[in-house]
Amino acid sequence: MTLIQLMYSSRAREGMAYEELTSMLHAAVSRNAAHAITGMLCYTGSAFLQVLEGDRSDVSRLFNRIARDERHTVCELIGVREITSREFRDWSMKLIDLHGALTPERRALLLQHGQGDGGDLRALSSAEAHALLTEFANRELKPNSNRAAAGRRATRVI
Repeated sequence: MTLIQLMYSSRAREGMAYEELTSMLHAAVSRNAAHAITGMLCYTGSAFLQVLEGDRSDVSRLFNRIARDERHTVCELIGVREITSREFRDWSMKLIDLHGALTPERRALLLQHGQGDGGDLRALSSAEAHALLTEFANRELKPNSNRAAAGRRATRVI
C-alpha cells in the first residue's frame, strides 16, 4: 500500500445551501471511513480547499469522483505526495467553515496566510495550501487520543 496526501481546490456551485454541504459531509465521513481515507475540507461559501489521505488507489478513485461532482466547478489538483504517516488521521473528514463561522481566530489565521476573509483559496500553491490546512489542524482541532477510533468518528463543524 502506498500512502498519499492529495490536495485540491474548486469553486463552489453558486447558491449551494448549507444543508447540502452538511449532507455531503456526513456522506463523506461514512464513505471515507470505509476506505480508510482521512482529511479536512475548508469551505468559504465560494470555494473549497480539501486534503485527502489514504491508499493511492482509494484516494485517486475518490478524487476522480469529486472532480465530476456537480456541486462545484473548476476542480484543480494542487498537489499529490507520498507520505509515511497521516497528518489528518483523526478525521474521516473534518469541515472548517470559513463562511458561516469566520471567528476572529480564523480571520487572523487567514490573514497570516495572505487570504483576508476567506480570500481565494483556489490561488494557493501546494506549499501554501498545506501550511494553511496544517495550521488549522494544529490550532483548532483537538487530536483524538484513541487513534483506533479515528476513522470511525463522526465529524463536527468547527
